[in-house]
Amino acid sequence: MSARVIGDRGPLIYLIHGLGRVSATYSFVAAHLRDQARLVLVDNPGFGGSLNVGVPLSIRGHAALHRRTLDALGFDEPVHLAGLSLGGMIAPALAALLGRDRVASLSIFASSSLETGLWRLSPRSVARTLGRVLRTLSFDHHVQIGEIVRPEVIQTYPELSTHLDRLQLAEGFRFSHGTRQLIAASHFRLRPLRDQLPARTWAIVGEADRLVSPRHSERLAALLGCPLCIAPAAAHDFGLSAPRTMAACLLRASGVGDLAEVQIEPEDPRRALEIPR
Repeated sequence: MSARVIGDRGPLIYLIHGLGRVSATYSFVAAHLRDQARLVLVDNPGFGGSLNVGVPLSIRGHAALHRRTLDALGFDEPVHLAGLSLGGMIAPALAALLGRDRVASLSIFASSSLETGLWRLSPRSVARTLGRVLRTLSFDHHVQIGEIVRPEVIQTYPELSTHLDRLQLAEGFRFSHGTRQLIAASHFRLRPLRDQLPARTWAIVGEADRLVSPRHSERLAALLGCPLCIAPAAAHDFGLSAPRTMAACLLRASGVGDLAEVQIEPEDPRRALEIPR
């Protein structure tokens, strides 16, 4: 699959994006990590540079493709795995395939499973989304954006939806591939993997997440017996609503210290997409 490595020193972090997205949407996170880590961004099968790669109908199938990609990159050191949403399902499946000797840490952002309850929109979120669908007769980012980022981000960056739609079209996107990803996610079970995950595993969720609430993540953390970090001011898509927070969590996971004691400072959503100099 298509992969890009950003940065030339520091811990090796392999970050897997979510459903229907492309890895380029993590550019804001990469900007905060480029001088402190080597960040591997891979397009999931069927998207971006991996557009012509067949989309498996299981999370394990996705993980197997990521394992081949990681092997092909030739890194001979343990990797810090991370994934958001759908990527947060693929990452633990990949960790199980690689084994504990090859995985130094696992960060699961805003994700879930059959045991913890899949993505659930509140009735209000459903009503808002359907209202936008009827007004625009589409299901692009203009429709979805309000459910994955904070309103302050949209107000500060009114062209964000247009930018994301153009980015996905330029990188490579097919709606049917997203449907296959959704099928894969719909029968994912995390429980069989829990004894194969690295000791340094934790879950992170945004306090303002409308898709995967902190309550869902509490169940996930309890299932895995791992720490849970609830990030203030963050919504579902950390890469767009709280990229500094995501970068800080990735660095913390790749370092030392007890993950149960991590304290996250609130990130101003109005400055979320500022690129550091």
